[in-house]
Amino acid sequence: FSWEPLRFLAPAGCLRFAHFNRLDLADLPAADHPTVDVAVPLIEGGRVRALAVTGSAASARFPGLPTLESAVPGVRNIGAWFGLFGPPGLPPETTAALQAAAAEALRQPRIRDRFAADGGEVGGISPQEFAAFVTRDLALWQEVARVGNIRPE
Repeated sequence: FSWEPLRFLAPAGCLRFAHFNRLDLADLPAADHPTVDVAVPLIEGGRVRALAVTGSAASARFPGLPTLESAVPGVRNIGAWFGLFGPPGLPPETTAALQAAAAEALRQPRIRDRFAADGGEVGGISPQEFAAFVTRDLALWQEVARVGNIRPE
């Protein structure tokens, strides 16, 4: 087993390496990432073995896979997420209107079906919960960068 860092190689590039048996292990995008459509046929075709999902819940697309948190005690959810941001000082009524419109869109079967087809799951939390989540996530990745001595290039 060997590991070689593939700098600046997009997830789809990692999948091509895996497809041609040139890669032993890769951290590929979460199931709700746009490039998962490249990974799914390789996983389902047996060319790539999925070990775990990085989200906090089991994947609807791959129900037999454990979460990384459950497979490796002490590992935190590191799944991909999407959110809406506005400029500082956005009036609360505008924030509420945008959140209501987004929540309504996410209830539409067409939107939910599209997320599910890509292995994603539709969520939705309040603006206050989202702000707290982003603060925690930012702190996590700042600590990862600090401990790993990771600097922008």
